Amino acid sequence: MNDNTNILALKLIPKIGNITAKKLIEHFNDIEELFSLSSKQLQNHYGLSPLLANTINKYKTEALLKAEREIKIAEQNNINVITIIEPDYPSKLKECIDAPICIFVNGEIPLLDKSIAFVGTRKASFYGREVVEKLIQEINSLSPVIVSGLATGIDTCAHKAALRNDLPTIAVLGQGLSNIYPAENYELATEIIKKGGCLITEYFYDEPPLKPHFPERNRIIAGLSDGVVVVQTKERGGALITANIAFSYDRSVFAVPGNINDPLAQGCLNLIKNYKAEIITEGNDILKTLNWDLIPKNMTTTIIPFPLSQDEKTIYKFLLNEGDSSIDHICNCLDLGIDIVSITLLNLEFAEIIQSLPGKRYRIAKYIKID
Repeated sequence: MNDNTNILALKLIPKIGNITAKKLIEHFNDIEELFSLSSKQLQNHYGLSPLLANTINKYKTEALLKAEREIKIAEQNNINVITIIEPDYPSKLKECIDAPICIFVNGEIPLLDKSIAFVGTRKASFYGREVVEKLIQEINSLSPVIVSGLATGIDTCAHKAALRNDLPTIAVLGQGLSNIYPAENYELATEIIKKGGCLITEYFYDEPPLKPHFPERNRIIAGLSDGVVVVQTKERGGALITANIAFSYDRSVFAVPGNINDPLAQGCLNLIKNYKAEIITEGNDILKTLNWDLIPKNMTTTIIPFPLSQDEKTIYKFLLNEGDSSIDHICNCLDLGIDIVSITLLNLEFAEIIQSLPGKRYRIAKYIKID
């Protein structure tokens, strides 16, 4: 019997949650040994409490049989069963104290070097949909993975915006993989897999989308991500669960500000007011907070045939870290005079190292190696 079966069986023992299961996995070098010992042996040799040892011993046979059936069903439906001890298990999720000990994956988990979650109301307004599209488009050059929950509203907008921008996206489900909920997102789910993303769940194949599952799946959304963007949510909206979990995981939380009279803005405004989220108005806010490389994916390193002056190096590095900036912003942040900044920008632009934008703003045009 393989490790997957034994770990999956742990999940099926009543009253053993993910935290206890993780401790047992760490305690036993071989989980199969856990199921081969009697209750007395578990107590005497491994220090398990009588209640825990008796519970394992009582339910282990039934749990192992069901685990074998679930793995067989997964194999028949091309679903990957990934346990927390495997190298393919997402490392960011593994860090979380209550991470699921086993996940079921339809598709391939993309490289989670950079990942950001978008969550919000199921009744997204035009403003909410527009903001999601704008933010994802603005971070597109860094090729982040977009994580969400496949629900209607903001979730759907996030997945679709990711696909439109050729970004991989992960949908975390609140049910087993035998069905898609809501049913209207079946084609979207298929497209996510086809475009290099995946569907992830901790629930067995035929488990229905029960109400308690959705708050539980929110911790996986937060756990897979470097940060969570809350776009629109009511004062007690479900997206706040994800935000609070992300906050507890020490992940960055962003909230989109809205009209103070709009019920769909109240959740975001409260996050900001209570210092649980920072305001986000542009994609660059994500890049700066998460310290993501600000060099676009299609920009290659260029060797320039002449040395840069100290002022040119200083301003280049500033634009590299800050992103698009105005002359005034550069002057204020670097404490340089307008004359020096203007002539330095002119020289860098002439060398095609930077480019000018409307409104006297500048951005990096070439990635160069400097001291």
